[in-house]
Amino acid sequence: MAAGDAAMIPLAQAALSEAEGRLAPAGPTDFRRELTACLMLCAPAGMAEEDRREWLIAAWGTLQGIPADLLAAGAQAARRRCTHPSQIVPAILETAEPLWRIRRADRQRVTGALARMRGPARPAEPRCTPAQARRIIEALGLDVPAPGARPPRPSVPDWLRERIAAAATPETNTAIPNEDQ
Repeated sequence: MAAGDAAMIPLAQAALSEAEGRLAPAGPTDFRRELTACLMLCAPAGMAEEDRREWLIAAWGTLQGIPADLLAAGAQAARRRCTHPSQIVPAILETAEPLWRIRRADRQRVTGALARMRGPARPAEPRCTPAQARRIIEALGLDVPAPGARPPRPSVPDWLRERIAAAATPETNTAIPNEDQ
């Protein structure tokens, strides 16, 4: 597991919880409210109560698992355009299916990412020892200070050293206290 993967697990779990929440299926009350409203607008006058009940059961079974908000959006579209009960379920699915498919794909992506984060840890990259590093440095002819040694100070050009010395005199720079005074 990469170092950042473990830190991302809580975020991925929160994203998964949200994705699953957006896929929570509509309940019986949602189905009753939406499907009954659709059926009342376009049921033929001769449709018996038993036929309406059977239609509602068949429609509910066909739309089983659909999220409540997508059911409501599909039912709203169906109420606007359907003139017969046989058109209602296809209209609801036509409206809801694209978003429902996206939500299922989102959940699948988050689930896959979470599985990869929790998967087996990747083996650590092999590192050379300090002795091996020293041999490599010597073989390449690099001038690297020994461990613990301070790096050499960069050399200051003569012209800059003269300017610094001239600026540091008490006559030209009163901001620096002179120890003689």
